[in-house]
Amino acid sequence: FHLISLALAYACVISTTTMVVGAGALVVKSTGGSNKQSPLAVASFFLGSGMVSLVSSRIFDALGRTRGFVIGNMLGLLGAVLGAIAIVVKSPHLVVVAAFPLGGSNGIGMYLRFAAVEVVRPFAKSWAVALVLSGGVVSAFMGPESSRATKNLFAGDDGTHHFVFLGLFMMVAIFNAANVFFVSIVSFPKKANNNTNNTTTTNGHCYYTTKASNKNKELWRIISSPSFLSPLALSVLSWAIMAMPMSIVRVAMKEVGYSARTSLTVVECHFLGMYAPGFVTGSLIAKYGTAWTNVMALGCFILGLAFNLASTPFRFGFGFTWYAGLVCIGVGWNLGFSGATVRLTKSYEHAPWLKTAVQAANDCLMFLVAGCLIFSTGYVYEAGGSFLEGWRLINLVAFALLGLMVPIIVCEFWNKDEEEEVAESATTTPCQSSSEEGIFVEDV
Repeated sequence: FHLISLALAYACVISTTTMVVGAGALVVKSTGGSNKQSPLAVASFFLGSGMVSLVSSRIFDALGRTRGFVIGNMLGLLGAVLGAIAIVVKSPHLVVVAAFPLGGSNGIGMYLRFAAVEVVRPFAKSWAVALVLSGGVVSAFMGPESSRATKNLFAGDDGTHHFVFLGLFMMVAIFNAANVFFVSIVSFPKKANNNTNNTTTTNGHCYYTTKASNKNKELWRIISSPSFLSPLALSVLSWAIMAMPMSIVRVAMKEVGYSARTSLTVVECHFLGMYAPGFVTGSLIAKYGTAWTNVMALGCFILGLAFNLASTPFRFGFGFTWYAGLVCIGVGWNLGFSGATVRLTKSYEHAPWLKTAVQAANDCLMFLVAGCLIFSTGYVYEAGGSFLEGWRLINLVAFALLGLMVPIIVCEFWNKDEEEEVAESATTTPCQSSSEEGIFVEDV
């Protein structure tokens, strides 16, 4: 019962994400924004996710799981209200502002996959993660289709009210309200008192913690080391290469003659490519290791960007290259991001008490840098010119970023023993990143 509730809550979170990310550019344009401004809502969403990672672990530590998730939903409701006001007053700038708390809500909601592990017995953890992840696969279609169904709900038939996409923010509010209900009926385990004797336990081993000053020095040593910077760079590049084309694709397809229905289906297939491989990515990492998994990601990205560069206007076909390109970069993101997430665990293996801090630093830097790159997408698209030239320039920039991944992946092969150790410790890992919290014990 609790697991089903968490799966439904997770579906609400990802549905909100796919709605905002899938339609963000069109919402900005519908309120009077330019092509240059259209990706800013998605970038703001990413920045909101990055900023909340700085405080999310403290929120859960201080208030517990239920209240922490409810705070995330309150951020979602705030974003829905601001977005609705932006539609009414026709302000593209306010749409960008509204996307920030929606991103923060998404960042907190990502912790639901860890909460699923906490409410089941150890032998059922993999099954629990898979069940919750299935909510993300369903949301690849549920979010965008909800957006389409409610797009013109408040547009009006007499031409006097043009509140296009107001229904989208209504659905965001509904999903967040439903999420409050789902997390409220779950009985989360109480958190054990950590650090009462300056120790922490990981995999059955006890480690002694140090004073705060020494912890800060050790944290700085970790985040400035190659074992942290390498997976961070791979995460940032995976997000940027995936999100730059995704954030502008619907605008680009509209300008070359494709219908809104076709571009929406392309985005839905892209989301499916992002989330569906999560059922097998962990097994691939465990079998082949993170280095080879990142090579697979590299191949998917190359194939996807090649399809994107070969994209044609509507009069030359039904858009196969658009579908294939977005699906491939979605799969590439899943493989690259999951591999980087597993590799990151190696950086704090010797200091498990810093796990939460290291993961929070990774999430924050990852979303902030990726968000800044996405901010530039609209300007790059405008600089490319009309027709498909802007779209092609976006993908050429993504190809340039892809070149930065190659030396990082090559370096992973230099230490094969370390790679094999990471492979052995890998488990089935969903593609969204979030910081895993402390040690929980069941109520007795």
